[in-house]
Amino acid sequence: MKKKTGEREEETERITNQIDFYIFCVHLGRIMGYNMNIMKNFLTLLFLIICNYSFAQADTTLSKTVKDLTAMVAGSYGGRIEAAKFKAAGKIEIAGGLKDSVVVTSYTFYATGKGFESGPELLLNLKGNLFAKEVIELMQKSRPGTTIVIDDIKVRQLNVTKRVPSITFHLY
Repeated sequence: MKKKTGEREEETERITNQIDFYIFCVHLGRIMGYNMNIMKNFLTLLFLIICNYSFAQADTTLSKTVKDLTAMVAGSYGGRIEAAKFKAAGKIEIAGGLKDSVVVTSYTFYATGKGFESGPELLLNLKGNLFAKEVIELMQKSRPGTTIVIDDIKVRQLNVTKRVPSITFHLY
């Protein structure tokens, strides 16, 4: 996306003001009798940080970048969640990326804690983003105090398969 003439002029003026400030500080340092090498090094560092911020800020506000893909359930990226809200979700959603171009191809579901006193339950290589029948059966056993991990989440985006980071939920 090209910058408008007004935006270019504002950016040029902002950088010119920063350079003027830099020169002013150098002259002020000479008048005050500070060690000029230290003063120049400090001001150069400050100037580079300010310029880098200006350019990065201008680029990020004008361009549309694709965010990293992140899995979520019931609008949550993990952490504490109400048991009823988690059970009602029924599917894994993917945030980031381009709309309608991301498809969950497989995932692993792991449950432990309250409701699973006999041992943790593990379901491997489940297909699609909707919770499978086996997952729903495990979710019926879950209650506050259950920990659920959805791991090995694979998604397909524009004919490329990617792995999305795991998500962990603690039901309350």
